[in-house]
Amino acid sequence: MGIDGETVAVAADEVDDQPDDSDQDEERGEGDQEPEASGEDSLRATNHGSGGQVRVAGRDGQVAADLCLVAEVKVAAEDGDVAGDGVVGVDGDVAKKNGYVASDIAVILMGKHRPTYTPHVDTGDFVVVVNAEKVAFTGKKWDQKKYTWYTGYTRLRSETAAQRREEKPEKILTEAVRRMLPKNKLAATMLSKLKVYAGGEHPHQAQLPEPKELGAK
Repeated sequence: MGIDGETVAVAADEVDDQPDDSDQDEERGEGDQEPEASGEDSLRATNHGSGGQVRVAGRDGQVAADLCLVAEVKVAAEDGDVAGDGVVGVDGDVAKKNGYVASDIAVILMGKHRPTYTPHVDTGDFVVVVNAEKVAFTGKKWDQKKYTWYTGYTRLRSETAAQRREEKPEKILTEAVRRMLPKNKLAATMLSKLKVYAGGEHPHQAQLPEPKELGAK
C-alpha cells in the first residue's frame, strides 16, 4: 500500500509542531525552576524509642543515615550492685594520731575513695588494723579524755582513755571510727567490716589484705 506525497508532508508538519524537551528547558526561566531543598528541610529525624536508633530520612522517605544513641554512662551504684570486696591492711606500729587514722578508715568503709560512691549503698572495703594499741593522743588526753556509757542500772559508767588502753585498746579506734560514720542503719554494716586487733597478728591472711599507710598528715 503506497503513501502519497501529501500525507507524508502533513505528518512531517505535525512532528515539527510538537514541543521539544530541550526547547522547554531553555524557555523555562529561573523563577519557574523548583527551589532546591535545604539541608534542614530535606532531612527529618525519627526517634524510634529511647534506647533505639535515630533514623535520618530524606524528603522522599529514603533512609539517608542511621545515628546510634550513646548509652547512658552509669556513675552511681545501685542497691543490687555488689559492694566493694577489697581488704585494706593498716599497721599501727608507728604511733599516729587516733583521729587521723580513724578519719581515713571511715572514708574507706563508706566507699568515698571509689568513683561509684553512693550514700545509700554500701560500696566500702574491709579494713584490718593491727597494733591498734600504739595509736597516739596529744597533750594530756590519755588522762583527761573519758568514755561514758549507760547500762540501764543506776549511775553513769565512765573510764579514761588510759584505762581503756589497758583493758580494750582496740575499742579506742573502733569508737572513733563509729562516730565518723553516717548516723543511720547502714553504719552498722560499714562498721562490721572493720577488724581491729591489738597485737601484730590477725586471722585474715587468706584475704590477702593490701598494706596501706593511713593517718599521714
